[in-house]
Amino acid sequence: MSKKKQIILLFFLFLFSGYCSILIGQSWDEVFHSIQGKITVNYLFSFGKIDKDIFYREFYSPIYWSIQYFLTLVGPMKYQIEASHLVNLIFSLSAIFAIGKVSKELFNKKVSKIVFLILFFYPAFFGQMGFNPKDTILAFCHVWIFYLILKY
Repeated sequence: MSKKKQIILLFFLFLFSGYCSILIGQSWDEVFHSIQGKITVNYLFSFGKIDKDIFYREFYSPIYWSIQYFLTLVGPMKYQIEASHLVNLIFSLSAIFAIGKVSKELFNKKVSKIVFLILFFYPAFFGQMGFNPKDTILAFCHVWIFYLILKY
């Protein structure tokens, strides 16, 4: 496949994933994570003066939810769920690219393209990454750390 066809295919895959992440709808715990992000953003911008208790904050680091909430403030609040899905999409696409880079380092370029396409269409990985903020940031961090260790 030529380079131009690969770019066109990649463009349509991104367009498809953006369309799916916008239409997927709200999951059962998204409002809870948005509230956690809002509380954390308020805490950070008040330099610790507003210290509202976050449910289970000793078990989860809410920094990703605060980054996600901060990025969703750019658009109207009416589309906050869709914006958070797009933020999750960006991080999950980055994780898929990193897995492709890891497979390129371990195997070759052809295998990395196959792995990229398999993970892109694998519903247990990519389907869940569109709406689940807990797994998105973990996959992103673990894969990029592993890739950087391989490069080191």
